[in-house]
Amino acid sequence: MHNTIKNMAIVAGLVSALLLVSLTATAAFDDQSGLLAVQPTPVEVILRECEDTYIEVYNANDNFCAEPLLLVRGEGVTSALLRFDVSSIPSNATIVEAYVETYADPSSNSEELEVSVFGMLKGWVACEATWNAASDTAVWQEAGASGSEDRAAIPADTAIAAGWDWYYHNVTKLVQNWVLDANSNKGLLLCSTDARYPLLYQFSSADSLAEDKRPRLRVKYVVTGEVPTPVPPLPTWATTVITLQQALDGYTGCSDTYIDSDAPNGTHGQRQVLLVKGRGNASSLIKFDVSSLPTDAVIFEAYLQLRASGDSAVQRLQVASHAVTRGWDADEATWLNATGAEAWEEAGCTGSTDRAEIPTDREMLHGPGWCQFNVTDIVQEWLDNGSSNKGLLLESYDERWAEQYMFHSCDHVSAIYYPRLMVTYARSPEAPTPTSTPTPTETPTPTSTLPAFMYQLYLPIIFRAG
Repeated sequence: MHNTIKNMAIVAGLVSALLLVSLTATAAFDDQSGLLAVQPTPVEVILRECEDTYIEVYNANDNFCAEPLLLVRGEGVTSALLRFDVSSIPSNATIVEAYVETYADPSSNSEELEVSVFGMLKGWVACEATWNAASDTAVWQEAGASGSEDRAAIPADTAIAAGWDWYYHNVTKLVQNWVLDANSNKGLLLCSTDARYPLLYQFSSADSLAEDKRPRLRVKYVVTGEVPTPVPPLPTWATTVITLQQALDGYTGCSDTYIDSDAPNGTHGQRQVLLVKGRGNASSLIKFDVSSLPTDAVIFEAYLQLRASGDSAVQRLQVASHAVTRGWDADEATWLNATGAEAWEEAGCTGSTDRAEIPTDREMLHGPGWCQFNVTDIVQEWLDNGSSNKGLLLESYDERWAEQYMFHSCDHVSAIYYPRLMVTYARSPEAPTPTSTPTPTETPTPTSTLPAFMYQLYLPIIFRAG
């Protein structure tokens, strides 16, 4: 029962996990031919065919499909709807990465605002949708497309907006399902449940006069000949949010450092900052002990949050987070070595045995302030297999090599800015233990208990235990 339930959450990461293995190898054995078969190279496409609009409580019956901007405001009072045509991607493709990219207009607010992207469950018509209705013939279950039948309960991804320019949201799992089943493509809701409701962000729409600023969907995929498994929805269980941060509630499980090509033999484990430079010139390593989480936890969301200091660049820089696969020591790691006794396969922790090739997330950083990386699947893996927890690598191959970001480390003097791991999880429900109720009669009456198999009716058939 327990393993079956946990499969519901971790199966979503199985496709990605298998890809990390297959894509880092250059060849695989073909049982039928007896030869080495070269693995396919991922294909990258940028999809721009998008229909969109925004809906807001202040104009609950108005439609804005022809507007050049998509509005998003805090407290969920103004949200944007987008839908991309993915029919050009082969129906048996395995999605390696998929990001919806939206451009925040310079007229947007410059303060930080959490913006989430949700998979839509109800169909809608771009030039008919309003705050109250999905189309001229259908209303939302709850106004603002906020009902359980309107959108997914858990966002696919959440980013921190901090000024104008591009923002990325990881929608890999959603796109995988859209490709496998075109009818499941109900699009996306871009919204903010951030309590700072007056903050308004304006993103370029599909009707923007600046064509290069319109929403786009960037997808990497491979076709292996095998049809991938659909990604199931998360169960509707009560969730708990926990923050893992050095010194918070006695937590001491964070260690970090940075490695720098300009000082290939230098160690930085006691520094107050973590450093990331463009073109892979400097990267940061960070690890959180997650053993305090319940062993039966199903991870719904997990985000690594870092505070970029005021010494960071004000220019944008794309940074990716990768799962590290080789053990390292914060006080010994250098650009060349993982520990004092072991070198990286390739300098900078870039070898196929050093870190996963496919990142857990990519983000465009926008200057000093908080940023976050989606690490949901890898935290589930760490919890299920503690020995796999080798932490994360933050690196940038952005061509803007001169841009440098400095994050507060877990050794910084300001504890409130320590790196933190924000985890939302649910406990797997357990079947009750049958108990016998004695009776005063000589012939006991059997106690009626609910069969354990009834509890498995919550599970999608696809996740029957093998």
